[in-house]
Amino acid sequence: ANAAIGKYYFDSVFDEDTSTKDIFAKTTQGLVRATFKGKSSLVFAYGITNAGKTYTVHGTEADEGLLPRTIRCFFDYLDVLNNERSDGQDVE
Repeated sequence: ANAAIGKYYFDSVFDEDTSTKDIFAKTTQGLVRATFKGKSSLVFAYGITNAGKTYTVHGTEADEGLLPRTIRCFFDYLDVLNNERSDGQDVE
């Protein structure tokens, strides 16, 4: 009997040597601006138990994960938008 073979597509796959900074830059940073333009986004961490998903999302004090980096990026982008508005520039 032939079992159906599933196909899975990934935007990115990282190994254990990839920094959370690099993962953020590759997967999440661009989504912040897109969110301000009305787009919905989802970052999904998938892997077996003990693969490092929680570490990647939350990080440590010494190496921030995706969530704290995303929150900081949102507030940084808000500051940029507020500065552009106060300077009389049109905001995209």
